[in-house]
Amino acid sequence: MLQVNVDSHMLNALTADLTAPYVLKTKYKHDSRHSKDAIAWAKSRAEKLTTAMLKHIGKENTAFNIQLNIVKLLDFHHRAYICYDLFLDGFDEHIRLEIEQSIERPIYLVTKRGDIHHVNRGNKGVDAMVADELKDIGEFDKGLRPYFVDAMNPPLYCDGKRIENPAELMSGSGGGENGEDLSLLEEDEDRKRGEQDFLKEVAVED
Repeated sequence: MLQVNVDSHMLNALTADLTAPYVLKTKYKHDSRHSKDAIAWAKSRAEKLTTAMLKHIGKENTAFNIQLNIVKLLDFHHRAYICYDLFLDGFDEHIRLEIEQSIERPIYLVTKRGDIHHVNRGNKGVDAMVADELKDIGEFDKGLRPYFVDAMNPPLYCDGKRIENPAELMSGSGGGENGEDLSLLEEDEDRKRGEQDFLKEVAVED
């Protein structure tokens, strides 16, 4: 079981609202950087952390649901960021869609120091960076969340949809929905590589 330390701000917010948004800084050492594999890993990682966190605060029998918002693989030190919302059992589902569509919310940072994961309220600068990331990616990714970012191998998009297997298109075994030329699928270099490595300056190294 993971060891977790939770600050009072997060505990009060989760108790009152039954939901909270998190950014988890963690390590990613898997060989595959494919979005399907990375997203499945991210969800499992967030669920394990949540299980440990709920046990720590005495809510180990509470059912919960995770909604991933961004899974971001960085290009250094095997790092990844997982941005997600946590919903506890009893949360009002009528306002869930409104919350999921919101990009400006108070973020709780999860960082590991030693053997302990610390969950703390971020500052307004962190809130703004996460909001900017959601807004920027959402301008060209029109699919459902989670958004996926790989700083080493930026995804390609066509008509707002992420292309999961560009190799097939390049080999001629696939194409855009309306037979678009592959060149039309390529994002300009600034867009692909200009995405922020959000939270670098505020995250604490393991």
